[in-house]
Parts: sequence; structure tokens; C-alpha cells
Amino acid sequence: MDHSFLVLQDVYRGLLSGEPLCKGSYEVASFINSVIADHRSKTSVNVPTAKTTNCGREGTRGLQLVSSQTQPVFLPEPHSLNDSQEEVLCIVLSLIEMMSSKLQSQSIREDTKHYYQEVLAILLEEMDLMSKLVSLFGIQEKLLSHLAVKCVSSLVLFQTVSKNSFSDVWKQTCLQTLLKNRPGNETSGCLWSLTFVIKGVLKGEFEHEKEILDNLFIVLDPILNDLYSSMFSPRDVSQEPPWYSEDTSDSETNLTSFISLLEVLITARTRLCISASSPRLLFIQASLALQLVICPVHHIVRKKMLLLLKRCLLQKAGEDFSLGEVDSSLKRDIYFYTDMLALANAVLHSVDSGWLGNVSVNSSTSFFGGDTVLYEGTLEMSDFVMLRAASLVLLKSLEYKFQQSRKEGGVAVVEIQSYLHPLMLFLKKNLKSPEHSQQLCHPCSWLSVVFMDQDDDMIEAAKTLLILYSHFRRMNSTTDAEFCNTPSLDQMTHENGFNPHCHFLILLNSVAFDHTLLLDFLISAETCFLEYFVGYLKLLRESWQEFCSVCLYFEGQNSRRGLNDAACGEQSANVLLSERTECDQKPAALANPAVGSSTTAQSIVAESSHSEFSVTEVISCSAGPLVDYGSSEESESEELYVSDGFTHRIPSPEGFQRKSIRGGEQDSTQISCVTKEAEVCVCSTQPKGLWGDQPILARMCHQSIMCLTGLRKVICRLQRRNLFPYKPACLLKLLMQIETISGLSE
Repeated sequence: MDHSFLVLQDVYRGLLSGEPLCKGSYEVASFINSVIADHRSKTSVNVPTAKTTNCGREGTRGLQLVSSQTQPVFLPEPHSLNDSQEEVLCIVLSLIEMMSSKLQSQSIREDTKHYYQEVLAILLEEMDLMSKLVSLFGIQEKLLSHLAVKCVSSLVLFQTVSKNSFSDVWKQTCLQTLLKNRPGNETSGCLWSLTFVIKGVLKGEFEHEKEILDNLFIVLDPILNDLYSSMFSPRDVSQEPPWYSEDTSDSETNLTSFISLLEVLITARTRLCISASSPRLLFIQASLALQLVICPVHHIVRKKMLLLLKRCLLQKAGEDFSLGEVDSSLKRDIYFYTDMLALANAVLHSVDSGWLGNVSVNSSTSFFGGDTVLYEGTLEMSDFVMLRAASLVLLKSLEYKFQQSRKEGGVAVVEIQSYLHPLMLFLKKNLKSPEHSQQLCHPCSWLSVVFMDQDDDMIEAAKTLLILYSHFRRMNSTTDAEFCNTPSLDQMTHENGFNPHCHFLILLNSVAFDHTLLLDFLISAETCFLEYFVGYLKLLRESWQEFCSVCLYFEGQNSRRGLNDAACGEQSANVLLSERTECDQKPAALANPAVGSSTTAQSIVAESSHSEFSVTEVISCSAGPLVDYGSSEESESEELYVSDGFTHRIPSPEGFQRKSIRGGEQDSTQISCVTKEAEVCVCSTQPKGLWGDQPILARMCHQSIMCLTGLRKVICRLQRRNLFPYKPACLLKLLMQIETISGLSE
């Protein structure tokens, strides 16, 4: 055993150093083969080896490719190996994988590459290594089984580079395993291996990758079609899918492995325009996948399935492992639009049937996927990953539906409300914490609450809601004035949480009206903010009156909330002060009641004045700028602008009439101007509806325009220095038009 470790140590050091070994290639190959053959002899039964298989191939030294009706040749025996033998076998499997992976890389010397190629050629061609390794897929030692799967997968990719075709032994083993009526432990290994190999072809540099995968998909199509139906077809929602093994963990592993394989198949379709049937399974049979999301399986299975549906609708399947960005519009096959519409229709039909209400958002997912909270007193937390995925699945389905309806003459107005209303109920059901309930005071705030931790999903959802809102306006009115004069339509957009003006104002408020953060969004390629921003500015240009009314509404809400918070704060401070003073004075009151009551009264009066100061201090607390412009040589002049509850620093345009307020240079007329403006804005929110003439520009509206103005200026500066990544002419034109409409242009 010590000799075995020494030999393996030499091989390992040789691979790390990139040097060929002193031993001959045949000697090293013979040693590796002896370790694996010794393990097979101790875990196999004495069954005669057939010369031919059901596939018509020659027998392969102990591995018989049998049909699904026959018994496997090798039956695993638990505890048949001691720890030392298992360690040696694990090291051998790891070294084989390391060797094949090293040969696929370009950072290896030619003499070293030739040496290890000889070693693997001897193992694969003369010693039938592949047949011996695939026989380890179903053994009970899960670590050995997984290492064998990784080793075989790496060897398959190594052979594919030279032969432009997959190993027949590996292919037949995977097919025969997946053909079984009730798969065993080896099924997850075959699914994992298929996923790894297809992913490796997509990431690698192969001359005929499309032809290679086409040939594989032709063989896999009928098997995967049956496997998809059997794995994802529950008898009813209260029962587990019929495709289940006795070991629950194995069943969950098989399901997650199959979902991963589906994503790889969809990625291959997108990147290589493969028109096989297996990559289309999730689209044409989407109802089965949606049913799995609400089945009583492990939460990680439901979560993985829902995330795959989201990525498919966003056309981002495989973004985690694909190399480079591929323009999906250039790789769309003839079935793309029909498949996406079929998936969208399946989602909308499921929502009509109450699917959202049955989606379980497990609160214990933060504990590494556990099913229970580990200690008492833990607050229930919502799984925002599930909330975001479910929301985007519905929103993108509506978008595809409306795009299709545009060609067919439109859909009924009630459809938007009938789909978004269940979404609002679903979110309220799963956002029950006091913090979230307070943030959801306005229905449109759900977007920031659910998506604030994920920028790309938030902007994607905002863009989709903007499209739905534009469609809603087109279907219900012809002009902005007509839409504004119909309060019921505007109220519907607020109640169902898809008013884009609310979304944009909440976004600006969340970044403290800092235009530099908007600039980061515009420059970054991680989100679709540019597309959303241009679309919203076009809408803002056409519906300025509605935007001003929404600003006034939020001003009124903020003002009333500030007054309520101040009143509650003073009352709470007085109550706490009374209790504390009473406790402090209790001994003195017992000794001299007159002195105690007098001291208590004076203390309450004194502390009340202090409490008023502290509450005022909290209300006027400044959030401060997110970026310091003090060191910028072209920084704009700034002013301290006070709003209810926050203090923001905003740039002051030269054309704005009010002069800046600086330190001790404040005068009574300037302060009264700000105060009167606030009073007018607050009073303007009190009328019967949101619509009406605004006597003065709301402060939130003013902050928004100043933010957009600052953004325009910084884009112009970057453009003059050739530092902006693209041509912003259209964007700058829209920003200038908004400034002109607002009346705050320079």
C-alpha cells in the first residue's frame, strides 16, 4: 500500500510540474488499471461475460451493455473495501481526471503532453478503462461514484477533441440507465455526466460542435421525452411524482440533475440553433414543469425549477457557464416564437387556475436549505429569490402575450388586472413582517421591496411593467389628456402596482436622487437600464401631468407620515420619561411626598422640551450625498435642500430663480419661500383626486428633474472627453426635452 501511494505521489507531482515521469507510460497505465481492476474483482459477482450485447457490439472485458429487462453484471457489496483501498482508488480517479483536463488545456509542454497522451491511449484502447469506470456509476459509495462520473466525463471530452465523436461505451451506458423504468442511484451520475459533457462542448473549442451535439440529441430525444413526462407528471398536487426511488435524497438529486440537464439543452439550442425536440421540452410541456413547482418535493427542487423557467423567459438560460455574450436574436430557430408563446400561455393558464396561491415560499431557505428553523425566536423570513422568480415569470409571460396580441388586434382590458391582482395577493401573503408591511403602504412599492437586492431583475421587471402600462394606455385611451381625465383607469394602475411613474420615483428616492448611480446603471452592461430608461423618458415626455400628480401624491404621503411620526415620537418620549422619572423619584416621594411630586413635575416639563428637540433632530436628519464632489474640478454648485424626513444635496441650475442657502447667510425671505413651497405642495395633495393643476412644482418633482439635469451634464462631460461607452445623442435629446417641459431648463 505504501508503494501505491509513492507511485501516485510521483504522478501527481509530475502533473503539477508539467514534466514527464521517469517511469514508462505503459508502467504507469498498468498500475492505474490494476487499482481499478482490483476494486472491480472485489465488488463483482461471478456472472459469465457475454460476447455480444443487445447493441451488437463486442463484449468489453467485464462490462455488458444489457437491456433494461436484464440484471446488471456488477452488484455492489457494501463495506467490501477497507479505507486504504478506497483512498487509493479515489486518488487514482482524481489523477485520471486531472490528466485528461491537463491535456485539454493549452498550457502544457509538447513532450509532457505526448507522454500523458500515451498513458491515456493505453488505458482507453488496450485496457478498456472506460468500461471499468462506467461500472462504478451505481456503487453505494457515493464519493467513489461521483469521482468515477467526473473522471469518465473528463475522458469523454478528451476523446471528443481528437475523434469529434463521443465514446460509444459512455453513450450506451447513459442510454441504458435512463431507459430503466425506475432509475436507481446511477441515474443521477448519468444525468450529471451528460450535463458536464454538453456544457464542456459549449465552453470548449471544437471544430464541429453543432454536428457533435446534433448526433447526440438524435439518440437522446426519445429517451428524454419519456423521462421528462415520467419525472414531472404527478398524479395530483397532494402526491409525489410517480418517478421516485425509495431513497428520497436520491430522488431529489435525480430531479435537480435533470433540471440542470434541461438548462444545458436549452443553452445548446440558443447558442448553436439546434432544432432537436429535447431542448424544446420545457416550452411545449411547460404545464408539467409548473406543476412541479407546487408539488410536495424538496424546496430546492421547486426553487431550481422556477429559476429555470425565469431564465428561459428572460432568454438567459446558461448565462452562468456560457462563454461570452451571444446575441440570441441571431440564434433563434424557426420554433422560437411559438415555443415562447406556448410557455407564456401555460404560465397564464396556471395563474388563472390559482397556481400562484400554491407556490410555497419557504422561510427556512436561509439556513442552507433546511426544513426547520434551528432555534426558537427566529423571525420568519421570506425567500426573495422565489418571490422575484415567480413575479418575473408572470410579468414576462404577460409581455409575450401582449406582443402576440398586438398582431392579433389586442386583448381585453381586464386581463392585466386579472393577472396582476393575484400577484399582489401573493406578495402580500408572503411579506407579512412589520418592516415589509410598512414599506408596502403603496401597491407600486412592491417592486423596490422585492427586487432591491437584485439590480438586473429589478430593472427587467420595471421595463416589463413599463411595457404593460404602455399597452394598457393604448387599449384604453388615445391621448394623455383622455387618460388623465379617467380617474378609474389611473386608479387601476396604482391598485395593481404597475404605474411606471411610481416605480421611477421610488427608484430615485432609493438612491437619494444621486445622478451618479443612474450613470453607473447606464454604463454597466449587467442590466437593461438603458432600454428601460429611454422607454420611460419617452413616456414621461408624453405624460408630464400624470408624473407631477404622482409627485404631489407622494409629497402628501411623506408629509402626513412625518407629522404622524413626530406626534407618535413625542407621545412615546413623554410616556417613557414619565415612567423613568416616576421610578427615580419613588424613594424620595416615599420619604417626602410633597418634594417628590414637585420634582417630578419639573422634570417632566424639562425633559419634554428635550424630547421635542430630539424628535425634530430625527426628522431633519440628513442622508448626505452618496458621492463626494469636493475634489472634482468641474463639480456643480450645491445647495442644502430640506425635505420631510431627509436632507438631500442637489445641484442648483443657473436658471433657477431661488438663490442658494449657505450657512449663516440665510435670510427670512429665503426660508419663508421654502416653507411656503412645502405648504403649497402638501395642500395640493388634499384635493379629491390625483389630477389637477399644480400651482407650484412639487419638491419631489423638482428633485427628480435636478437629478436628470445632473445626469445630462455628466454625460455631456464624458462625451466631450470620449469617455462615454456609446453614442448618447438620443438620450441627451430626451433629457433636454424633459427639462424644457418642466420649466427648469437653463
